Amino acid sequence: MIMEELKSYQDRMKEILNASWKIFKWQFINKAFVNGITSEASFQFHLASIIKSIGDMYVSPEEMFYVDIETKWNNKKIDITCGFCGPGEKQPLYNCAIELKFKRKRDSKGTFSEGRIFRMYRDIDYLERETGVKGNDEDSCYSEGRFYFITDNSSYMSKDEAFKQGGTTYTHPLSYKNESIHLNKAYPIEWDERESIGKSSSDKWYFLEIAVAK
Repeated sequence: MIMEELKSYQDRMKEILNASWKIFKWQFINKAFVNGITSEASFQFHLASIIKSIGDMYVSPEEMFYVDIETKWNNKKIDITCGFCGPGEKQPLYNCAIELKFKRKRDSKGTFSEGRIFRMYRDIDYLERETGVKGNDEDSCYSEGRFYFITDNSSYMSKDEAFKQGGTTYTHPLSYKNESIHLNKAYPIEWDERESIGKSSSDKWYFLEIAVAK
């Protein structure tokens, strides 16, 4: 990529992630991955690879773009982290935390349930904490966050307690078993519905992206 003017880290990160997500979805529905996307692990690996390839085109000679998976944060691990840093430096100049969910109807984990919705909200809650949206800067160490969700189960976008198309995430407290969370911000919900291309059949898939930032 040729840039006439080097943009801000925030603008470049947005372009990197937008391009990566667009490319990933195209490859997914066109079944361009050799072994296919069958789990969150393969989702994580392929999306991270695309982000790295795109990110490397958005740096100046004095910068590097890094991508890591399973990055430790407090008592949990973040699916993907990426950002800009100086060569040989550990402290990022600008970075992003990414959480992923992948649910297939044919898998037991793809069945719609209150507990699975709660765990998705918990991922977004983590992103709010990691980026300082919660207001606790002592825990925050990321400039922004992204939540990506892929499913072929339309219940995740149509049920009353689901991520309803055209709505927003809930900000009232949510509880499940002995755990309770609430999001500080309401995030727009815009699903991207697509049909995958195959020799024998076409499957319908739903893609969701939620951006988390102060």
